[in-house]
Amino acid sequence: MHVLIKLALLSISLIASIAAPTVSDDLQNAIRVEIEQLRISGQLSLGDVHIASGDLLAEFYERRNFQPAWTTIAQTDSLLAAIEDSYLEGFDPADYNLEKIRLAQQLLSNELLPHQL
Repeated sequence: MHVLIKLALLSISLIASIAAPTVSDDLQNAIRVEIEQLRISGQLSLGDVHIASGDLLAEFYERRNFQPAWTTIAQTDSLLAAIEDSYLEGFDPADYNLEKIRLAQQLLSNELLPHQL
C-alpha cells in the first residue's frame, strides 16, 4: 500500500508540474488552488484521471509550500523507473498512468534548459 501511495503522489506531481518546469509564482499558485479545491470538495481529477489519496496529496503539497516536486529529467526518470518496477510489488504500472507520465516527461524535456537536466 505504501508503494501505491508513493506512486500516486509521484504521478500527480509530475503531471501538475509539466506546464512550467521552473518554479514560478503562477505554478505555485496553481498548485495551491488545486489543493484548496481538493480540501473543499474531497475530489481531484486531472483530465480524465481521478486522483486517489487526496488527503495525502494535499498534505504533501502543503508541507512543500505548494512547490512542484518533480520538474527535472533526472527526477522524472526516477519516477518512471518506480512506476515501471511497480509490477515487482504486485501492482500494474498502467494503473499509475505510465503512458501519460511518459508523455509529460517528453513535454518537460522539450521545455527544459540544458542546465536544468
